[in-house]
Amino acid sequence: MSPRLVATVVALLLFSSSASAQTDPALAAGMPPQVAPHPINVPTPPDPVTLQKLGLLRERIVQRDQIQREIDQLIVETQTPQEMVVHLELLEVNRTMAEKLGIGSEQRDPAVSTLEFGPWTAAELEQLRAKGAVQTLAAPKLEVVSGQPATSQIGVAHANSDDNGVDSPFTDIRVRADSLGNNRVRVEFNVDHATPAEDGKSQRNPLHRTQHSSVNSRIESAFGESQILGGLLSRRTRTRRGALGRVTETFHVEMVLLIRTEAVMPQTAGVVPASAISPR
Repeated sequence: MSPRLVATVVALLLFSSSASAQTDPALAAGMPPQVAPHPINVPTPPDPVTLQKLGLLRERIVQRDQIQREIDQLIVETQTPQEMVVHLELLEVNRTMAEKLGIGSEQRDPAVSTLEFGPWTAAELEQLRAKGAVQTLAAPKLEVVSGQPATSQIGVAHANSDDNGVDSPFTDIRVRADSLGNNRVRVEFNVDHATPAEDGKSQRNPLHRTQHSSVNSRIESAFGESQILGGLLSRRTRTRRGALGRVTETFHVEMVLLIRTEAVMPQTAGVVPASAISPR
């Protein structure tokens, strides 16, 4: 590049810098350029109805905290256990076989299916189990903190999108136990069970579609006391080989629940309040 051309470029650069300094006073003073501030979005104040609800919310939170402190104090003073173990056994009783054996209560209308206490005694269930008329579907042992839910799943749900069926038995159990003091406990439970009518059969056959049973209830009992609930009847169909060929027979089954709750007593003199125990 020739000396004359270099001098021309330098002169143009000096002129451009001088013009910028004249148009922007901040640059002329050696300060950074100022940027126009962005507008600030001021939140709209809530309407009177919302203000009233917000005030009520704050009051309820204060009341809740006060009630929880009172509950915690009563727990400590009464030595109420906060950790429990819920033993739940789900049985399927072949009602038709039980009636033929003459074990249990009188015959009932299969169309009437209601949950009730004490349809069977423990001795009757043991007799039926020995005869092969009782099948245990699930028997989980759930560790529960008072007032908090616990769940258990037995089996794997392989839902068939075409037939809405399952390939193997599946049970979903949810419980919540509340320690009431004076050796009493209240247990809320929900049990859902699904099983093929006949294992190994095609789900596309209407006779072999999945059987669903559901129980949703609550009981109150003493710690260590066993409760037996039943009365939920359903019809099953199965095919067996007989002397004259394959025979399809219908029989009735009953869902029976055995529930027992054991308290886990603390090793120390004090009892940990419910609010201090984190969910498992």
